[in-house]
Amino acid sequence: MKESLLNNISNAKKEHLKWMKKANSLNNQSIKRKVIEITDINHLFKQWLYLEGSKLNFTPSIQHLIKKIEYHNNHLNDIYIELCKIFFLPSYSMPILSSQKQEVLTQLKYLNIYSKELIGIMDIVENRVSQLSDSDLSKIY
Repeated sequence: MKESLLNNISNAKKEHLKWMKKANSLNNQSIKRKVIEITDINHLFKQWLYLEGSKLNFTPSIQHLIKKIEYHNNHLNDIYIELCKIFFLPSYSMPILSSQKQEVLTQLKYLNIYSKELIGIMDIVENRVSQLSDSDLSKIY
């Protein structure tokens, strides 16, 4: 049970990093309007957070960390939506203005800050889960 849980946490981190790579691809030499998936707001990571993460929320040593992960995830989603607005709201044929390019770079900077913090918190969760006894895990699952 513990190995499966640890594996799922690791996979959630990997999925988040894949999502970040896609979001960071918006930052290139000449930012142009690209088709980015508005529905791709870290879907697989959210599955972990709201399924297994919600169960871990009942573990006192982990509960506050899950709240922090939710907080960071919500901020990441808000920033991603702001990026989508820049790319989707105007016509695709219109070039991105220099002020919009700066906004993309600023939003990506914040996206990366929250992402690094989120991964750090998940590392702590992973460590705490590895220290849980089988009886503690059986109370959760």
